[in-house]
Amino acid sequence: MATRQVTKSTVARSSGVVEKPRRARNGHTNGNGNGNGHTGTKSAAAQAAAMNNAEAASNAALTRGAGPLFGTFTGPEAGGYSVSYGALAGSLWFDNNTDNTGGIDSEATLDSFWHFELSTPIEPTQNDFYSVALHEMLHAIGVGTSDTWNSKRSGTTWLGGEAKALNGGSGTNLLFSDGAHLRSGLLSPRLSDGVMQEVVMDPTLTTGTRKYLTQMDLAFLRDLGYTTVPEPSAAALLASALLVLTGRRKNRSPSLSSGKSCRRS
Repeated sequence: MATRQVTKSTVARSSGVVEKPRRARNGHTNGNGNGNGHTGTKSAAAQAAAMNNAEAASNAALTRGAGPLFGTFTGPEAGGYSVSYGALAGSLWFDNNTDNTGGIDSEATLDSFWHFELSTPIEPTQNDFYSVALHEMLHAIGVGTSDTWNSKRSGTTWLGGEAKALNGGSGTNLLFSDGAHLRSGLLSPRLSDGVMQEVVMDPTLTTGTRKYLTQMDLAFLRDLGYTTVPEPSAAALLASALLVLTGRRKNRSPSLSSGKSCRRS
C-alpha cells in the first residue's frame, strides 16, 4: 500500500490550515477561521505515467482554477508526485465561553456579549457578530492562512502588486507583526459608501462598532488570485429592482384573448 507524505507543516489533520485566534480589544478571542481544501503489478514506466496523469488531473481539480493555494501533498511513489490544493472547505468558530469559565454561556450572556442584528444599533459593550464572521470568512478563503499568502510576504512587508498600488506603491509594514493580518489601524475607503474605516482584516475589533469590506481588503484578495467586482451603486440596485418588478407585472397581466379578467394578488 502506497503511503502519502504531507510536507507542509501548516496542514492540520491532513485537511486544514489553522490561523491564530483573532482577539478583540477587550481581551477576548472572538472567533477563528480555517481554510482548506495502490497496489499493482504494472511496470515502473506504466506506474509513472499513471501517476503523472493522476497528478495532472488532481492539480487541475484541487487548485480550483483560481484563488490561493493552501498546501501541497508529495510522495516518492512511481517517481514522485506533487499535488497542490486550493480552498476546498472551510470552518468558522465563535466564542461561546465569553467569561472564560470553561462552560458554555447562557443565551442571555451571549446576547449581551454579541450583537447579532443587522439593522439595530450596536451597544458600546457588544461585539458585532457580522464583523467577526466577515473577518473569519476571509481567513477561511486564504487571507493569512494559505501558501500563496505566505509566498507574497516578507515579515510585515507585502509583495503583492494590487495592495501595494493602493498604498502608494509600497508594501512596507502593510502587515501586522503576526504576518497573518493587515496592519492594526490601517484605514481604507468602504466599498459601500467610500467612508474611511479600519480594514476588516486587521487583528482587532473595537466593541460597539461594525466593519464592512474596504478597497484594501479586496486588493489583498486580488493579490491572492481572486477576481473582485465593483460594489453596485444604490441607483443600479434600484434600477434592477424596478426591471424585475416590471417584468413580473407584464407576466401577470390578464389575457385579452380569453375574455376573462385576472385578479392580481
